[in-house]
Amino acid sequence: MVRHKILQAPFAFYHVTLRGNCRQDIFRSDADRRLFEWLLRDAIGRSNAEVHAYCWMPNHIHLLIRAGEQPVYRCVQHFAARYAVRFNQTHGTTGHLFQGRYWAGLIDTDSYLLATLRYIHLNPVSAGLAATAGEFPWSSHLAYTGERPTPWLTTSHVLSMFDEVAGRARTLLTDFIAHPQTCAHDEFIALLQTAEQRFDVRPRALLNDVRGEQATFARAWLAYYATRLLGMNQLDVAARLGRSPRALSNGIDTWIDRIRATPPEHLLSSESAPGLDTSSGASFQFPLRD
Repeated sequence: MVRHKILQAPFAFYHVTLRGNCRQDIFRSDADRRLFEWLLRDAIGRSNAEVHAYCWMPNHIHLLIRAGEQPVYRCVQHFAARYAVRFNQTHGTTGHLFQGRYWAGLIDTDSYLLATLRYIHLNPVSAGLAATAGEFPWSSHLAYTGERPTPWLTTSHVLSMFDEVAGRARTLLTDFIAHPQTCAHDEFIALLQTAEQRFDVRPRALLNDVRGEQATFARAWLAYYATRLLGMNQLDVAARLGRSPRALSNGIDTWIDRIRATPPEHLLSSESAPGLDTSSGASFQFPLRD
């Protein structure tokens, strides 16, 4: 499979993910997670990068990171390679710990930044590991609420987007995380990121004029589940993807069986998918919305 070049920009924000090879766990104990954090702190100190959010899931990690002057890949490679070696030494394993190279999506707007932060903090909830973001101990959510200070985490930038007074900012951010219905945009962003990672499409390529079978399929997949699971308007989806509703409908008709065979699990596990029909049927029509 072709590797897509990751745009490297100094001082830019990125959503970084690392996944276990063959979906294996990359953490077997809390000691593993503490070691990972220590290596990450060392790496960001060396590269002058900043971590603005994180989540350590059993078989993958999420980072919201702001690069320093050095490319973000240097920071990621530094802590990932060292952790893989230490993990194999500790647990007596061999071979690759991580699945290929890391994935990094460039974040170029404030709304995208906030959507990514909430997606990261709610990842354990979507996976059924916690009932609320605050119940999961291995994410940055408790640092943002003020319950667990984390010196190596940068929270001031995001909090300042809610209020200049820290206490009010924490309250507003907590409400923002706890009530996803207050902002539908981040649900679409989360689905977009899922499509990019699952189908190996260059970050943000689906929003640009990138063609080819893989990108066309990914757009059709995204359009199908955005309208069926998120209840989005057909014209809104088409406008976001820079395509006509007819073109997206044609793409869905072409790959409908493959689309239905690869649903987004993080949405199917929630109550936001009551109307999804996974049965075969006639030509797809976008659901309309008043």
